[in-house]
Amino acid sequence: MSAPAPAPATEGDALVGVDGVEKDGIANTASLYLILKKTPGETANLTVLRAGKRIEMKLQTVRMSFRK
Repeated sequence: MSAPAPAPATEGDALVGVDGVEKDGIANTASLYLILKKTPGETANLTVLRAGKRIEMKLQTVRMSFRK
């Protein structure tokens, strides 16, 4: 029997890694890492710290447009 999937990101979660990377020399934030390393539609594996425990969850990337 597999463990239940973690709840979606919640208030108080601390993002500590994306795709197993906790520190990147170019992308100094998780959002910048996602912009530089992922294309829309790809899945990223997030590591969050919740109540002192590391939890893995998936994030589906999407294309965002700010043009009108």
